[in-house]
Amino acid sequence: MSETSSETEPPSSGPPGYGLTFPSRELARLAREVIDRGGIFQLQAVGTSMMPMIRDGDDIFIGRPGTGGPQIGEILFTETASEVVRIHRLIRKTRTRSDQGRAHSAGAAYITKGDNSVGSDEPVPAAGVIGRMVGLEREGHRQQYSRLDIRLAMRILGHLEAWAEPIAASQAPGRGSLIARGCRSLLFLKLRFVRAYLMRSGWSRI
Repeated sequence: MSETSSETEPPSSGPPGYGLTFPSRELARLAREVIDRGGIFQLQAVGTSMMPMIRDGDDIFIGRPGTGGPQIGEILFTETASEVVRIHRLIRKTRTRSDQGRAHSAGAAYITKGDNSVGSDEPVPAAGVIGRMVGLEREGHRQQYSRLDIRLAMRILGHLEAWAEPIAASQAPGRGSLIARGCRSLLFLKLRFVRAYLMRSGWSRI
C-alpha cells in the first residue's frame, strides 16, 4: 500500500500485495482511509477474472472516482454487502430498490463484470464503490489511464462487455440464428480489437 498526492501518477515502488494479508473488511477500510485523504492505494492482483487486462501479480493503483462519479468502462474497486472486495469493470449503471420494488430517489448502483467472466456481479450501491483503478505496473512498465484515447477505449469496452453478456449467455439457435451468429461474431471481434488496443497502449518504462 502506498500513498501519493497525485491521482494519475502512482508511486514507482512499494511493497507489493500489502493489504492483501488483511481480511476483506480490513482491506476495504484501509483503502478508504488512504483514498479519502487523496492518496493512492496500491495492492497486488490475485486471480484471473480480469485477464488479459490485469494479470495475476500485477500491481494495481486505486484512486478516487472522477468528479462525475464512476463511468462506464472504468475498473472499480468495490465492496459488497457481504464484504467481498472486487476489482472489476463497470458495465452498467442502475438504481437500487426498496423492499416494495420502488427505486430510491438517490439509489444509484453499479454493475461490474470481470473481463474474463461470463456473467456480471450483483449491483453495488454508491457507498460500496471504494475507488477506481488509475494505474497498473507489470514487469518494470507502467500503464496510465489518464490519456484520452485510453479513457475512450475503456468506455467503449465497458459498453461492448454489457452488450456481449446476454449474447454469450444465450446459445439457443432459434430462427435467424445465422444472422445472430454473425452479429455475435462481429461483437466479439470488436471486443478483441479494443482489448488488444488497451493492452498495447499507454505503457512506459519505470
